Amino acid sequence: MSGPDRERLDELATLHALGVLSDEERQAFVAEASDASTLADLRALRATLAALGASVPQVDPPAALRSRVLVSVGAVAPANVVPFAPAARPRSTATLGWLAAAASLVAAVGLGLWAMQLRDRLHDVDARLAVAEQEVGEIRRTLGTARDETRILRAQAQVFLAPDLARVDLAGQAPATAATARAFWSRRRGMVFAAAALPPLPANKVYQVWVVADAHAPISAGLLEPDRDGNAIEVYRTPEDIPTPKVLAVTLEPAGGVPQPTGDKILVGVTGL
Repeated sequence: MSGPDRERLDELATLHALGVLSDEERQAFVAEASDASTLADLRALRATLAALGASVPQVDPPAALRSRVLVSVGAVAPANVVPFAPAARPRSTATLGWLAAAASLVAAVGLGLWAMQLRDRLHDVDARLAVAEQEVGEIRRTLGTARDETRILRAQAQVFLAPDLARVDLAGQAPATAATARAFWSRRRGMVFAAAALPPLPANKVYQVWVVADAHAPISAGLLEPDRDGNAIEVYRTPEDIPTPKVLAVTLEPAGGVPQPTGDKILVGVTGL
């Protein structure tokens, strides 16, 4: 049993011994307090309360009080009443000790109730804080996604509004004949590349986009990773001094990409530039 659970059972045992628990709380406590330690504590508390009650000495009422009671009920005549003159007597040490013990017990019960209420409030605050932290995390992730999407849209808009914009259509090659792609090329602002119906990527593989110019080795524009439906869209920042492309191609390469194409051609398109 954890420390907080132990403390809670100790507090409930004190309240149960005093008889201040409700029926529902008492039933819940009895069902939970089955371990030997809690039952021993409960017996000790009950014994202490019994000892406190027994510590008060029994005091016989004075004779004058008996006579006044008999007169009040008409049992004897008033002349036979012994005058009531209660004698002042100091409180015994046992009585003072009992009062001090009772006051300490009441204070302990009050502190126990206050501690239980404070713990419940702290638990409630912790729960609300956890929910707030989760909501803040979701907001941050949403904002991060929105910023990424905004950045991509701005990059696409810059390409689409370029004065030297050129469109290139790419056709699927065996074994991906259903795949298609379209590229929007600007020497000054880069390239927007959109593909559809790409086959699922094998393990440890990636699609890589190439720019091919006459008498030049193919230049990698970047990697292309489709979603589960085979669709993908990327914006590539190509250098302005890149040779005029004659062919755009997509190949299947090892994860991370390669300096020069080695895998099967998936998409090929002639630029006409």
